[in-house]
Amino acid sequence: MRPSPASGSTDRADDRRVTIADIAREAEVSTSAVSYALNGRRGVSPRTRERILVLAKDLGWRPHSAARALKAARADAVGLLLAGEEEAFGEEAFFLLRFLAGLEGALAGRGVALVLHTVPDRGAENAVYEQWYAERRVDGMIVLNPVVDDPRLHFLERLGLPAVVVGDTRDTSPLPAVWTDDREAAALAVDHLVALGHTRIARVGGIPELVHSGIRKRGFQEAMRQAGLSPELDIDTDYRIEPATLELLGLREPPTAIIYESEIMAMQGLSVVRDEGLDVPRDISVVAWDDSLYCRLVHPRLTALHRDIFNYGRLAAAHLLDVLDGSPARDLQGTVTELAVRDSTGPPLPD
Repeated sequence: MRPSPASGSTDRADDRRVTIADIAREAEVSTSAVSYALNGRRGVSPRTRERILVLAKDLGWRPHSAARALKAARADAVGLLLAGEEEAFGEEAFFLLRFLAGLEGALAGRGVALVLHTVPDRGAENAVYEQWYAERRVDGMIVLNPVVDDPRLHFLERLGLPAVVVGDTRDTSPLPAVWTDDREAAALAVDHLVALGHTRIARVGGIPELVHSGIRKRGFQEAMRQAGLSPELDIDTDYRIEPATLELLGLREPPTAIIYESEIMAMQGLSVVRDEGLDVPRDISVVAWDDSLYCRLVHPRLTALHRDIFNYGRLAAAHLLDVLDGSPARDLQGTVTELAVRDSTGPPLPD
């Protein structure tokens, strides 16, 4: 909510920026339809697009960057919120460190600061977005870890605060996304293990509500079916790695290979496997998602899905800054994943 004017001041109509929510109300369409029309994206009919553009002009709407084109009116800052200790310090902390390094490097190169803030959970983020928007503390936001039907994305659309989403929300939100092809990456891991002769392959995931986890899960299952194999050894753990790994190893026909959704999960799983007296890769192969230095320091060195996370952060920052400067909002593939084959994978033992 915007701060009330100081005592004795008058509230001028032109002090309030026209948002896409205002246009949507007048046009009697959704904010998504307005966003599609204003950004020249598919999703609305030519007739509706023309009606929205005319109405936007009549209302005096201007792109966010144009409305604050003078440097004195810009905050020269981009915001990023982390939800809870798990996101800031948990299983994805190593991803975050590399991503932030690239993000901040790109922002600093353009003279823009990064405002980093932690909230208790995702449900608390919208209040911060509204406050920062009202106070003009940031010019735009980077949004991490989108979830299914993410209320943050809907809120940012209605608010009119520019944002770039880090994740594949191309089919679910008009906000521009910088994304990774996680479905293809899952296939890379499965195909590698199948080529080695594995037929009982398991996947250990994190939180299924996360968009990237859901895509990886579907990608794993599709790749297994295409190889003529059953995808039933698929566990979402909420990061409880030890019980999930023990459950798999205790099956009557345990897997001969496990794909873990992060390098930290893979290292935890590797420890559990060795505590059970099994050898990697002789008894079981292990693959990690998101290669890092840690995958090369453990023994055996972990086969991992590798992507340039530093550059991922750079690209997300650069795209948001371009949008703020008036460039069209569009979706960009941020990284290409490759498989780094190391010592933790090998052919299975004969039955």
